[in-house]
Formats: sequence, C-alpha cells, structure tokens
Amino acid sequence: MPKRSSKLPALPKELDTPEFRETWADWIQHRKEINKPMHSVQAKRLLKRLAKLGPEVSIEMMDYTMTQGWQGLRMPDGSSGNGDALDLNAMVRKASEKIHD
Repeated sequence: MPKRSSKLPALPKELDTPEFRETWADWIQHRKEINKPMHSVQAKRLLKRLAKLGPEVSIEMMDYTMTQGWQGLRMPDGSSGNGDALDLNAMVRKASEKIHD
C-alpha cells in the first residue's frame, strides 16, 4: 500500500485570513498530538467544505472541536442550548440552504 502524503494543500482564497491560518495550524497540530495526523487528500476535501462555510464558522468549529479533544470537526448547536453538536455535513447543508433561499 502506498504511503499517504502529508503535504497539505494551499488554503482556498475564501479561507486565507490571518485568523483562519492560525486556527488551521493549531488544528493540524492538534491532530498530530492526538495521533490522527491530517493527510493531503483529507485536508483538500475538508478545506473545500470549510470554504463553503466561510472562515468565521470554520474557526468556530475548529476551536470547539479542539476544546473537546475530538478528531472530527463539530460545532455546538446554538439552537438547542445544551451543547449538542452538529456534524460537518449538516453544517454544509444548512449553509447551502441559506445561500439558495
């Protein structure tokens, strides 16, 4: 089986802000520290989804997930007020619905 590439892709222009770059670097380090390093294909697909959400939501998701010590991106569900999490697919669907409304 070929070795996975650890070279990460460039950030999409929609996410290329100082705040996102800093949080993304923290996210990559977090993944290394929990022994779940980010690989190039995984990062490419994740960045594509995060670009649809924008930098502010993406940063919030990474911050929340790192605080919880999790490996997958999640965001607290503000509507429930009880700290439940929405998965990334649900966030992308919600963002897409708002754009198309």
